[in-house]
Amino acid sequence: MIITPHIPAFESVSFIIVAIILYIALRIILKLFVMLKLPANFLQFIKKLIPVLDFVFAITLVYWLVIAFFSGTQMLPVILSVVTITLIALIAWFWFRDFIAGIILKSENDFSLNTKVKIENKSGTIVKTTLRHIEIETGEGERIKIPYSKLSGSTFSQLSNSEKYESHLITLTTSGKTDFEKIREELKRKIYFSPWHLPAKEPEINLVTDEKGEMRIDIKIATLKPEHADLIRKELLKAQTSEV
Repeated sequence: MIITPHIPAFESVSFIIVAIILYIALRIILKLFVMLKLPANFLQFIKKLIPVLDFVFAITLVYWLVIAFFSGTQMLPVILSVVTITLIALIAWFWFRDFIAGIILKSENDFSLNTKVKIENKSGTIVKTTLRHIEIETGEGERIKIPYSKLSGSTFSQLSNSEKYESHLITLTTSGKTDFEKIREELKRKIYFSPWHLPAKEPEINLVTDEKGEMRIDIKIATLKPEHADLIRKELLKAQTSEV
């Protein structure tokens, strides 16, 4: 006896409509969060969560279609097993290709922090390494994540580290009545949030009294170019002026 697979029309349409509504709803919620100007960390979390939910919806749709189409047939367990194995294989391939490529590349190259590299037409300094990618910062302050699997198929070279980071001194005026520790933490926060600051180099912030007894704040930062230090200086002066 041959059992013909079938999909109930009403259930099919209902499921697809619900899936479309949920997909659109997620995008609308994200837009609302952006308009409400919620904390950046929360928005970043939501942006990362939505692709995961999209993936879960897609997997759910695949399984539902398989169950609906082959329900009542002896092929259902076999088809479900094939779909499950295929999905696991695809996820493993996507994740492990970068992981394996990273192991091979790390055994042949130096991916230490602050190492200068050139990849295709991009050059910069390694500021972060993970199991699946490296992150470099270019001379313009742009941060780029590069998967190891992409590195294995690209022109990759390490640059000489003879050119060291440039240290720059920024001086701000202050009064002795201010809470220096509070100011120090606020300045550090602003510097770390600046795209021109090198995250691998911690800024040095000191309270100094000159011969006339006047107090100032000396800030020592490291940047790739003098122009970057000027941009940070302008940001700090602007913030100091707005707080007065």
